[in-house]
Amino acid sequence: TGLFPAGSEFERIFGSDWMAGQSFEEQSVDQSEDKVRRVFFEKNGKYLHVLCADFTLSSKGIAALNNSPRDSFIAYIGQGHVKQDIVNGLIRATQKIKKSRSDDVVIWATHFPPQFPGIGRRLKLLRDDRLIEAAKSCDVFLIISGHTHEDNNYMADSVPVACTGTACAYGRNEKPTFSVIEIDIGKTGQAYRIYPYGWDKRASRFLPLPMKNGLQKAA
Repeated sequence: TGLFPAGSEFERIFGSDWMAGQSFEEQSVDQSEDKVRRVFFEKNGKYLHVLCADFTLSSKGIAALNNSPRDSFIAYIGQGHVKQDIVNGLIRATQKIKKSRSDDVVIWATHFPPQFPGIGRRLKLLRDDRLIEAAKSCDVFLIISGHTHEDNNYMADSVPVACTGTACAYGRNEKPTFSVIEIDIGKTGQAYRIYPYGWDKRASRFLPLPMKNGLQKAA
């Protein structure tokens, strides 16, 4: 509690029942090394599908191939790698959902943010162009991610990416942050708005932050 006060506050606010009142299910949706999974939420007959992809480096050899010997160890921990078979799994799962339920919202989730502005190579998602091109071809609603410990919402080519920071940051002048993403699936279309929150030491609680670039989509 003393070391990670923001984490304790996050649990106090949301607790174990943060999905109370909503249908929830997690399942594997593809055979690509079980690296693609689906989580979906249902409310009033409307569905939000979150397709989660794991782009963790599969071996230290990949880090060694793409980095200098001095950087390869850190890169193995800090980098991700977009494998084409996992991307193909995301595409197939997205197409399957949209074919059967065209009005549903599909967003993709990955720990590593694609084309994060100013990111160093040792923390980069390698071959993130594959992910962005696939998202564009599938007209993906939004990509959500983390990894950088920096709150930033931006456009990667024409694909919106919400990088939420970290709710439990400690040290290195990091500020604990998280985002609330409001998604509206209505008669006039689909819309979202992102509300960032940051830990305030004086108040000892999370408070709303100014929206850096107002990333949002109107219906």
